Amino acid sequence: QRVNRTPDQVNEIAVRLHDYTQAAALAHDWAAISPEKVESWDQQNANLFSVFALQDAIRFLSIGAIMIVAGFGIYNVLNMTVVQKRRDIAILRSMGYSSADVVWLFFSQGLILGLSGVALGLSFGYLLCLYLETIPFGAGPMGSGAGHLIISFDAAIYLQSALLALLAALLASVLPARAAGRLAPIEIIRAGAD
Repeated sequence: QRVNRTPDQVNEIAVRLHDYTQAAALAHDWAAISPEKVESWDQQNANLFSVFALQDAIRFLSIGAIMIVAGFGIYNVLNMTVVQKRRDIAILRSMGYSSADVVWLFFSQGLILGLSGVALGLSFGYLLCLYLETIPFGAGPMGSGAGHLIISFDAAIYLQSALLALLAALLASVLPARAAGRLAPIEIIRAGAD
């Protein structure tokens, strides 16, 4: 007001609503009937929301990269198992196991790896979140702020991560399982004789 040389004049009115989700619609309606500039809280903080959107994109890219690395790890384990168990696969096939039985055998190994990884990941993740919640953070000089890291313990987050990890494990199990199912016993025996 001193800079504008307008002392004792109202230059801003803030209205608090019971339902913050109605702010944009209400601001739009008021802007139509008022010559003054009317903005909702989300319009005023559009730059902050763009930073959050960028942060979400980086988080999803990081999660995707971790899932790809985990999937390749499971693929490598199962692929090496198929290579090392070629003679056992030949014996199973010559005993009457079908190609589908061999595929299911190796696919179930990937499923077991995925389920055990999900169980360990959820357990360690939950314990790590409990620890992170105790770290002091964000308290201002006047005592404002939460005073510690705010961690969400929403079950949907844990369920989503468990499903993504299990999907990565199952996708990584498909190729080695199919490769094991395609092995013919006579070819393995001939390769062993050479």
